[in-house]
Amino acid sequence: MRQRAYKTATIILASLIVLSAGCGSARYVMRNQQEGVIAIPSNSNRWPSRHRTKAESLMAEHFPSGFEIDHEEEFVIGQTTHYNEDQGTSLGTPDNRFSVANGTRSGRSTTTDQTEYRIHYRRR
Repeated sequence: MRQRAYKTATIILASLIVLSAGCGSARYVMRNQQEGVIAIPSNSNRWPSRHRTKAESLMAEHFPSGFEIDHEEEFVIGQTTHYNEDQGTSLGTPDNRFSVANGTRSGRSTTTDQTEYRIHYRRR
């Protein structure tokens, strides 16, 4: 019984690691014979994602004889809008037979930029 529980826990843990590491990895934005641009979700190298390490691997794969980083930037790729609404208050009896509402509504929207980190590099 213990061995089965251990095996199940190991499978669940491995699945979580694979899922969290695989989402939003390094990718080529542009690539030609002299230069390239790599995008990563953030300029971090924390476990388990290791975005920076994956980006450097792609650059080394593109130019095995060497590359140099030209510049790096945070790049806006879109926007996200969140809307929160408040619906006033209502008073009533516990059995909901009688209730009174003030009928007011108010809302607030917040728009934020969605960004990714881009590394521009070229052949050495």
